[in-house]
Amino acid sequence: GGAIGQWLALNAAQSISALVLANTSPQFGTRETWQARLDAVRQGGMPSVAETAMQRFFSPDQQMSTPAQSTRAVLLGTDPNGYAGCCVALRDLNFKDTIGRINVPTLVIGSDRDPSTPWEGNGELLARAIPLARSVVLQGAHLSNLEQPRSFTAALLGFLLERQEHGQEDVFEAGMRARRQVLGDDHVDRAIAGSTDFNRDFQTLITRYAWGTIWTRPGLDHRTRRLLVLAMMPALGRWEEFRLHLRAALTHGMEPCDIKEVLLQVAIYAGVPAANTGFQIAREEMDKLKH
Repeated sequence: GGAIGQWLALNAAQSISALVLANTSPQFGTRETWQARLDAVRQGGMPSVAETAMQRFFSPDQQMSTPAQSTRAVLLGTDPNGYAGCCVALRDLNFKDTIGRINVPTLVIGSDRDPSTPWEGNGELLARAIPLARSVVLQGAHLSNLEQPRSFTAALLGFLLERQEHGQEDVFEAGMRARRQVLGDDHVDRAIAGSTDFNRDFQTLITRYAWGTIWTRPGLDHRTRRLLVLAMMPALGRWEEFRLHLRAALTHGMEPCDIKEVLLQVAIYAGVPAANTGFQIAREEMDKLKH
């Protein structure tokens, strides 16, 4: 994949808006290494290379993980002829003299314990040679997207979302959608109707930055963000804001058991008095919903 990405960036840059090169290199090892692997798979099939490949793909403590076991099954089920063809392609590939011509925005992702493409001399070389490239080094072995899936995805989406050319109006509109999804149309409509020349700029500010910038980030879903707000507001004593988000949460799929668990966490980490007030307000809001 990384080799294909480099080729496309060099030969079809007009078709690429951004490039992500993960755990890859402009040149993969030596011809002798690839020839030895090619000979092995031709003589003994996929089992002859599977264990060596797995040691490169995953860290020792990840060898028995579900992603590792699934990868092993895929590897063993691979057509040896196809794998041999891949060996030939990687054996002969060398972009070292040309990667400096890549002129699309590029993110290079590497791993600190990758036996296949160690950061030094591989990812580091790409990051240094490609103009304006940025880089991220994660923990783990070769398949960083499987060993560190959340960190990998966060780096990937953070890079790609920055490439989108959104104007301020787009951010505002995205924030308004998120605000309505979380707090409900009735509340947002009342807030808009109650706007004055005095507070209109504040309404715009929270819609654009709180809702359009933070609540639209892909790293956490709306449910997780709701739970965080419901924990932080009691801890800070922001009871009006707690009641607002509690009411919205209860009318948008969150159940009493969810609220209870959050407030129990508050009791331990923010104090019993805060949790006590939180339970009282929660009971009031739940009673209102019954009528």
